[in-house]
Amino acid sequence: MAQDLYELLDIPENANEPWVRRAVELKRKAIEADSSLSGKKREALLLAVDNAAEVLTNPRHRENYDQELAAAKSRSNPLGRILLWLVVLGLVGGGGFAAYSNMQAREKERIQAEQEELAAAQAAVARKVEMEAKAKKEAERQVEALRAQQNAIANSTDPEYEKRYQASVRARAAEAPQEDPDEKEKREQNAQSAEKRRLQAELDRQRNYVQQVEAERRRNGWR
Repeated sequence: MAQDLYELLDIPENANEPWVRRAVELKRKAIEADSSLSGKKREALLLAVDNAAEVLTNPRHRENYDQELAAAKSRSNPLGRILLWLVVLGLVGGGGFAAYSNMQAREKERIQAEQEELAAAQAAVARKVEMEAKAKKEAERQVEALRAQQNAIANSTDPEYEKRYQASVRARAAEAPQEDPDEKEKREQNAQSAEKRRLQAELDRQRNYVQQVEAERRRNGWR
């Protein structure tokens, strides 16, 4: 067999059709981006990739190809050729052929186990990437919410806020007994100062939290 199509696409033999199509797409992009290839070499490689896609995405063609590939690998196995000739020449009996068959079966099981392990590792990586993407999105959402809160606190002098604050001051003044104007002004100034300190403290707390989140994003390599 001229070429191993699975090796060409860098995929295992149990890769499903979406996996094959994705590998074909990545392989074509890699070939087209390789500036060291000549025009004829690039054209030949792209043609080989297209042929691999045509064979491996067609169930009937792929089944025939897998059978031919298995036969070719069996012929290329030195131990397999020796045992086969020994059986043909009658130097070993059916037991030897059975041992060879068992060896082939164990090798097939080993390859299958490796492929399953690789698929499980790839699935774990995909899950990790998905979880990191979700965590990044949630962190960005929290940062935006905190920035919105900061803006609201920083812009606490907007007319609506001033109206509400002045209304509350007038309501408290109406309920309170009459007092010395100077004392009243001093008390209101103290209340305003206390409110501004509270807002500034809240703003500082929010700013520190945003800085912590952004530092965490930089450590994780998020953008």
